[in-house]
Formats: sequence, C-alpha cells, structure tokens
Amino acid sequence: RLNLYNAVGRTYYKAGDGYILYDGSGKLELHDATLWGPTYSSTTESCAIESAFDLTIAFYGTNSISGGKTQSSSRGIDCDGSLTLTGMGGSPVLNISSGEGLTGDNHAVYSTTVTITAGTVNASSTDVQSETTCGVSAETITVESGAVLNATAGKAFHVSAGIIGSVVNRGEINAAVLSIGTADLDYAVMGNAVLSADQDLSTLTESGMTVTFRVPTGTSLTVNEGVTVDLSKLALTDIDFTGTVINNGTILLPEGFGIENAPKGGTVTIGDKSYTW
Repeated sequence: RLNLYNAVGRTYYKAGDGYILYDGSGKLELHDATLWGPTYSSTTESCAIESAFDLTIAFYGTNSISGGKTQSSSRGIDCDGSLTLTGMGGSPVLNISSGEGLTGDNHAVYSTTVTITAGTVNASSTDVQSETTCGVSAETITVESGAVLNATAGKAFHVSAGIIGSVVNRGEINAAVLSIGTADLDYAVMGNAVLSADQDLSTLTESGMTVTFRVPTGTSLTVNEGVTVDLSKLALTDIDFTGTVINNGTILLPEGFGIENAPKGGTVTIGDKSYTW
C-alpha cells in the first residue's frame, strides 16, 4: 500500500518484480510494478494507492494495482484531488482493480476528476454487497487522443457500471457509463462494452428518477451469461437498442416494447411473456 498523505522527498518502493518512484510533490512513476492494498478483518477501507491531493501517475511497461480484502470498501486508487494517468514508453498498460470489499462500495479508481493522457488503462471492480460498484468513479473522466480506457464492474444491489460520472472522450472508451443528473440517470454504452453483473435499473425508476438506457449506433453491448438487465419499469421511449446487443443473459423489457426491436439471443421478457432464442 502507498499512503501519500504524509509522504515527502523522492522515495523508492519495491513493487513485485518492478518498482515505484515518488518525487515528493504529487508524481508517481510505476515501472512494471505490482501493488496490493492491505487485508483487513474490520470495516477499514483498503486502498493500494491513497492520496489527499492532486496526483499524476506515469506508468511504464505493464503494471497492476489492486485494493485488498476488507469488510468495508476496497479501491485500487483513491485520490481526493485530480488524478492524471499517463502511459510512457512502448505499449504501456495499467491494470487497476478494486479488490474484495465485502460491504462497501467497490471502485477500481475513485477521484474528483480523472484524466488519461496516454496508454491503456483497464479498470475493473469486484462484486459488492452494497449500492454501487464501478471501474472508474469521478465527477469528470477525460480520455485524450491515443489513450484507451476499458472499464467493467462487478455485481451490486442496484446498479453497476464501468464508469460513473461525466465523460469527455477524445480517445477510446469501452464501458457502460452511468451519468447522474439532478433527477435522472443516463446509462449509456460507449465503444464495445461488456456487462458482467446484474443491472437493476427498474428499482431506480421506482425511486422517482427518470432512467434512460442507451446502446447508440456504432456501439456494442455484450450481456454475459447469467446476467439479468432489468429495464421493465423504464418508459418505452427511454430505451435505445440502435447499436449492437449480444444477449447471452436475460433482458427484462416493459410491457408494449416491440419484440421486433428487442435484442435476439438469450432470454428476453416483455411484460409477462418470455422469449428464448
């Protein structure tokens, strides 16, 4: 674990088969590094990298960061300020996962803002027995030209998404994105997204929120085997399947939704009727 709250001066950390350098003023260098968060039997949050201020991470080669196992939340990176991720050298990769937080919210990356300027970032979260789980959670997530973000999420009580926040995409994003407004939720697919966890969006509509679910033209969504996507309480006009949907699980749609417009494959339920291909 790297806790940068009180770190000062240039510091060298051994990290698996690689190493980490910290310059004492908000910049980390990861060189083929592997880093895990601590394991707790209590409700203490587990983070692999934790910072109270703006943080820039430059990564070289292939690096892996993971939160640890705990009874609370688990996060790969937890930054109270702005987080910038920059790949350096040839084909840099940064793999970030949330670890195993059993009852809290699991986020691979949790920050005020996140900017990815270069390289490939793979952010994934594990199952959690709470409200949300996601790959990247921030007020704004920006992916610059040439950079790639792949984000997936594990199971949660209500909804999980690869990304939670507002997105500015100048590069490549493959994720399901949950954008939260004052009284509405927009769940939209970017690039080629994969859902590996149940999505209970109907519960959110019952709380008074307007929820839209969009797979726009030019994007694709794969629903993995065993996954249920509940859209049964959404308005017909708030569902868009104009992109490609590969359904290997179960999709629940509202009464009146045209079967001709429903995704083929797996199981589709419209009202009280089920269709299996």
